[in-house]
Amino acid sequence: MTESSGPSVNTTPTEALPEKCDAVVIGAGHNGLVAAGYLARAGRKVAVVEAGDRLGGMTTSGAFIPEAPGHIVNPCAVDIISMLHSQIFKDLELRKHGLEIIKPDPSYVYLHPTGETLALWKDPKRTAAEIAKFSPGDAKEFLGFIELLDALVAAVLPVMGLDFARPDIKAVWRSAKAGFKHRKKFSDLVSLLLNSATTAIDERFEHEITKSAMGQIAAGAGPIDREGSGLGFLLLILLSRVGVGRPIGGMQSLTTALVRGLEANNGAVQANAAVAEILHANGKTQGVRLADGRVIEAPSVISSCDPIVTLVDLIEGDIVDRKTRARLEHSSANGAGSGPFKIDMALDAQIATVRHRRDDDVDLRIPTLLIGDYDCVRNAYAQAAKGEVPDDPALWIVAPSAADQTQAPVGQESVYLYDLAEPVAPAGGWDVHRDTAVERILSKTGEYLAPLKEAEIGRLVETPEDLGKRLNVRNGCITHLDMGLLRSGPFRPTVGLGLGKTPLKGLFLGGSATHPGGGVTGLPGRTSAERTLRFLAKQSG
Repeated sequence: MTESSGPSVNTTPTEALPEKCDAVVIGAGHNGLVAAGYLARAGRKVAVVEAGDRLGGMTTSGAFIPEAPGHIVNPCAVDIISMLHSQIFKDLELRKHGLEIIKPDPSYVYLHPTGETLALWKDPKRTAAEIAKFSPGDAKEFLGFIELLDALVAAVLPVMGLDFARPDIKAVWRSAKAGFKHRKKFSDLVSLLLNSATTAIDERFEHEITKSAMGQIAAGAGPIDREGSGLGFLLLILLSRVGVGRPIGGMQSLTTALVRGLEANNGAVQANAAVAEILHANGKTQGVRLADGRVIEAPSVISSCDPIVTLVDLIEGDIVDRKTRARLEHSSANGAGSGPFKIDMALDAQIATVRHRRDDDVDLRIPTLLIGDYDCVRNAYAQAAKGEVPDDPALWIVAPSAADQTQAPVGQESVYLYDLAEPVAPAGGWDVHRDTAVERILSKTGEYLAPLKEAEIGRLVETPEDLGKRLNVRNGCITHLDMGLLRSGPFRPTVGLGLGKTPLKGLFLGGSATHPGGGVTGLPGRTSAERTLRFLAKQSG
C-alpha cells in the first residue's frame, strides 16, 4: 500500500480554445462552469481555462488511488445540497446532460460513543420521534428549532441568489414579507445569526446525544464556539427542504454534465491551461495570457479563483488600490486556525459498524456518519486553533459506494473520511504531524467501522496545506473566505467588491468568495454570468 497526497489524473483532450471570444472564465470548478453555461446558453462565445489537469475543482472525483483503479474517490465535496434548491439544475439541463442523483434518507446519522444512534431524516417529525427516545423535551425543542430555521430560510432564500448590485425588488419584497410574518421570532433569529452554534444548542437541548448531533451538523461550517456560527444550522433546514443529492458516478458527474451542457452550446473548456495574466488597457479587460504564451482576447473575464489570486497575482501594474488590497489581505480565510483534513480509502471489503445497530431497516453504510460527541467537536476545534493535532478528531464518514455501486468493485468499498478540524499550520509543519493525524483519524474510525486497515488497498491523504496548494486558496480555506453574516451579501468578499465592480471594467469575480459563499451552490457563477451578460449587452448596444 502506498499513500497518495493529491489527485493528479490527466484529462482527455478538450475543445481547442478560441483566439477571440466574448468571455473567458478562469477556473473550471462548478462555479466557473455554471457561469460559462449561462453565457453559452445566452449565445455568447465563451472559453473556460483551468490551471489543473482535471476539470471540476472541488467537484472532482476519480480513480485517484493508483493501486485501486476501480475505486472512485471524492477528494472534496461528496454531495449536492444547496444547488438542489435553485433553478440551475433546470436552467442548464443537467439531467439531460447525464447527471443522475440518489437521495439517501436519512442523509446523516450520528453515532454516539455509547452505541446509540440518532438519524436525521428529511421529515423533521421522524427525527423528533428519534430524539424523543432520549428526551421528549428535546424533541419538542427540535421541532420548534426547525420552525425557527424555516422562518430564517423563508427570509433569506429570496436573496440567496440575489445580485446586490441590481436587486430584484420582488425578491426583496418576498424576503421582507417573510421577515414580517415571523416578526415574533425576531429576537431568536437575531441571536441565531449573531451568536455561536453552541449558544443555540445550549439554549434548547439538554440530552448529550441531541446536543452532539446538533453540534456535529453545525460544525460542518466551522468552529461552533465562534460568534456567527449559528448560520451553520442552515444545513439542517436544507436537509428537510431538499434533502441530499449524491451523484451517481461521484461528484465528477456534476462537472461532466456542466461541461456537456457548455459544449452543446459551443463553449470551449480546457485543462492544463493556467492563466499567467489578465490583460488590460485603459482600465478595461482585454482577455488573458496563458502560461504557455497563448492569448485569448475577450472584453470580459470571469474569475472563480480566490480574489487575491485574481486581483493581485494575475493583474500587473497598480490597478488594485492600496485600500482594496489591504481589505483583501486582511480578510479571514480559515481565520480560526483550523481546516479540514481528508482521507479517502479503497477497501477490498464492505464496511459495517462495529457496535452501532438500529432496530429499523436503515443501512448505516449509506448515510454520512457523524462521529464525535459535543465535547469532542468543541475540543477538536480548540486544539486545532492552537496549532495542535487534536487528540480526539471529530469526523464525518461516508461510503459513497454503498448507495452507488459504480464507485467500487462488487463487494468492495470506497470510504470518505472528513476530519472537521485540524490545524492549518501546526508547529513544525505538516511533514512532522501528518502521520500522527492519519493514525488518530484511522484509529478512531476503527472503533466505529470495520474492516478498515486490514482491508485497505490504498489511500489518498490531503492535509489543509495540501488542499490549499491543489485548489490555490489561502490557508486551505475551501470557501475561499470564511463565512458569516458580516462576510456575506454586499460585504463578500469585502466592502467595495461585493456589488460586482472590480478595478477593471469587464472583470467579474464568480467564485466562493462572492455571495452567497461556499458549498456546491453554483449561485456565485450564475450571478457573475448575469453581470457579464449585462456588461456585454452595453458594449454592443
